[in-house]
Amino acid sequence: MQAASRRDRWPGYLAVAVGSGLGGTLRWSLSGLLADQGGDMPWATVIVNLSGSFLVGAYASLVSPGGPWAHSVPTRLFFMTGFCGGFTTFSMFGLETLGALQVSGWRWAGAYALGSALAWLGAAWAGFALARRAYQGR
Repeated sequence: MQAASRRDRWPGYLAVAVGSGLGGTLRWSLSGLLADQGGDMPWATVIVNLSGSFLVGAYASLVSPGGPWAHSVPTRLFFMTGFCGGFTTFSMFGLETLGALQVSGWRWAGAYALGSALAWLGAAWAGFALARRAYQGR
């Protein structure tokens, strides 16, 4: 019974792996494009996490009960856990915050961490709300 249960999970594992690869590749590409923006602000991380938070919020709204999309579990895993998980950069965010703390002190690091967290929460909320408004307005 346990072997069958593990076998049934392979589509999910594959979906997460492929989604993570695509999301991570896109993140790396955007980081390269935005690397020359200058200044102390890690713009690539901010933009990737804002857009990733917005996308995961919008998708969650679209596949929620009452939403217009009824996706399979592997499809949801591909997009939310895989693609958005591979695309967003919270581990890099932690490292950059630590670097800001070491170089610029608590004020800059704290402002970056708090401002980023609030912005990502706002982006997830906006994605969810806009997607819900779009499909309920039909």
